[in-house]
Amino acid sequence: MAADRPNIVLLMTDQQKASATSIYGNRVVQTPHWEQLAAEGTTFERCFSCSPVCTPSRASIMTGVHVPAHGAFSNRHTVDEAFVQFPERLREAGYETGVVGHHDGFAGLNRGWDYEIDWWDEKHGLVQIFRVADAMSKAPQPLTGWVSGALPVAPEAGLAARMTDYAVAFLEQAREPFFL
Repeated sequence: MAADRPNIVLLMTDQQKASATSIYGNRVVQTPHWEQLAAEGTTFERCFSCSPVCTPSRASIMTGVHVPAHGAFSNRHTVDEAFVQFPERLREAGYETGVVGHHDGFAGLNRGWDYEIDWWDEKHGLVQIFRVADAMSKAPQPLTGWVSGALPVAPEAGLAARMTDYAVAFLEQAREPFFL
């Protein structure tokens, strides 16, 4: 890896505040792998989201502009095609780029990826797991715990594990420098 072009792994969780990790002091939820990544990489201590909704926030990260500029005001809007996106810039700089999970490709955030595992794409088997969780969350009886903890599947067959498998597959074949 060239020092001027480090490998980059960007983790974006959905509906999770920082205090839900052991990195920021949670004594119940243990996240040892995140602790290792934080110790060896970079953490952002004073970050704020430009929107409480996922698509506008992801669009701002990927375009570098605020919501009114890129036009994705909600989860039903798309990003203005005029904006070059972060993975496109990284690819131009010689990076191999990959994305795994719920990255809002349907909203126009699908440009610049060499490797793309979109959880809405049926062929990857992720959306099917999500649909089970979604149906359970709408069931008349109240759930206890997190929906992902209530799924009737083994942990290694759950959504987080499957997305991790796809991410590891990218990392195992990616040339350096890479952005995931």
